[in-house]
Order: sequence, then structure tokens, then C-alpha cells
Amino acid sequence: MPVPYDETSTWGKGADKGPEALLEASANMELYDIETGTEVYKMEFTLTSRFSIPGRPELMINAVEKRINSWLKLNKFVVAIGGEHSIAIGSVRAHLKKNLICQSFS
Repeated sequence: MPVPYDETSTWGKGADKGPEALLEASANMELYDIETGTEVYKMEFTLTSRFSIPGRPELMINAVEKRINSWLKLNKFVVAIGGEHSIAIGSVRAHLKKNLICQSFS
């Protein structure tokens, strides 16, 4: 899930361009992973669309958490690709809540 956010970076702006650069570079990745013995490109992946992210960090964190929650409800494994480090907060919150709920039923 691309999260192009760069509002709270204080030194060296440009983290919001990270998701697009990573996706562009992925076109040149090796098709066979010798360490795992798998052909990664054959795995099922879904790339979500970019979404509009509010400026304030609190709003962005909540938006990321909400979006990831929607994918977790579909039992998807979600990876957020940033942007700056603060995008991890919403992602971690969503995964933590899902895992705590799952553990309470086991």
C-alpha cells in the first residue's frame, strides 16, 4: 500500500517519492529468489491505489490505520510503503488490534 507522505520530515524532503521509486525499481527485480527457492513474481500481490493523505500527522496516521484495517478484515497481509517513518504508526496500530482480537478468541 503506497503511502506517499512527507509532512514531518525536517531534514531532506522527498520521502513521499519513495513508494513510486520503489515500485519503479521493482520492474528490475530478480524473478527467482535463491534463498527461499521461490519465484516471487508468481505469488499473489495486490497493489492498492494511492490515497489522499491529510496534512496533519494525526489525520494521516488515522487514515493509514483505517485503510489497513479494511484490508486486514479481508485477511490480507498488508505492507505499507512510505514515505516517512511516521506512516508506520497507523500500520502498527491496525496490525496490533487485529492480532490482539485474534488472540483473545484462541
